[in-house]
Amino acid sequence: MRYVVDRIEEDIAVCENEDTSEMEELDLYSLPTDIQEGDILIYDEETDEYYIDYDEKAIRKARIEDRMEDIWEANNMIDASEQEYKVWQIK
Repeated sequence: MRYVVDRIEEDIAVCENEDTSEMEELDLYSLPTDIQEGDILIYDEETDEYYIDYDEKAIRKARIEDRMEDIWEANNMIDASEQEYKVWQIK
């Protein structure tokens, strides 16, 4: 199973189960000690352990950064067109 760590509260990690899209509370003591919000956790049934998928986390982080850059660029284009429109109205 794969989980995304949503938040950490006291001694639990609230995670989204990617198979079911349900939020689950996992005992923090059963997870890697360096766990952080946004980490991707893989549960290994054979060893009954969780581990962090650093490769998948990096891929998702890069994807989010690309999307944010696209949003900022689109927002800047809107701002620029609004400024041009205001200048046009003044003339």
